[in-house]
Amino acid sequence: MSGEFRSFQKTWYDEFDWLEYSEYKNAAYCLYCYLFFNSAKPEKFGSSVFAHQGFVNWKKAKDIFNNHNVCKTHVEARLKCEDFMNQKTNVGRKLVQISKEEEKRYEIRLTASLGVARFLIMQGDAFRGHDESSTSLNKGTYREMIDWYKDKVEIVKEAYEKGSKNCQMLSPDIQKDLTKACAEEVTSVIMDEIRGKKFSVLIDESRDVSIKEQMTVILRFVNDEGKVMERFLGLQHVQSCTAIALKEGTSRRRKQKFQMRGYFQPCPL
Repeated sequence: MSGEFRSFQKTWYDEFDWLEYSEYKNAAYCLYCYLFFNSAKPEKFGSSVFAHQGFVNWKKAKDIFNNHNVCKTHVEARLKCEDFMNQKTNVGRKLVQISKEEEKRYEIRLTASLGVARFLIMQGDAFRGHDESSTSLNKGTYREMIDWYKDKVEIVKEAYEKGSKNCQMLSPDIQKDLTKACAEEVTSVIMDEIRGKKFSVLIDESRDVSIKEQMTVILRFVNDEGKVMERFLGLQHVQSCTAIALKEGTSRRRKQKFQMRGYFQPCPL
């Protein structure tokens, strides 16, 4: 070039850690700009050349390298590359960390909600109130007890306040799911207590406050100590109190409760 031999010098690697050279294109590139150059921003000191076309003017290479080394676009690309290489700031790592924290908060919320549900079931108290809004003076026993629990235990309060707002374990559907899970556990204990013994089914009927016919199902059996035991199994809504309707309701209830333990055989009524 101009009567002089000019080419890429390997000693430049020692001065510029971002420098890369392509033998095939005989051009120099900036590693950071090549990976993270923002083409939407104004170009300074040949950033797009180092990112795409490749630098080939070796006459004033060092001067241009020095200018590029301090230009804003290059510095921003360098910072992006360092963040990308830093595993502690990696997006995937952050998501995993947040997921573990949220999982722990969810477990605390679930344990607190289940504890309140078990207490109300044991006492036979109603869960819900007429007005469960945030401004209500009485949001129902379940939600009022949760609020009381949060005031008493700091870790529970933190789990509800910092946890996902879409998974607070307070909705009516969640309350029903918790009571259903408790009922299934109680039924499982009753089944284990019977363990293949012969049992009879006691049926009674009554109306609730909404004038709906309800059939009460109770199991009666003799335990290992020779004592007669009676266990309440549940309520079944029926259309009427006729013998056929009660028989059909009993069959549905027995099918629901004993479908996992088919070897239980009732005594003839």
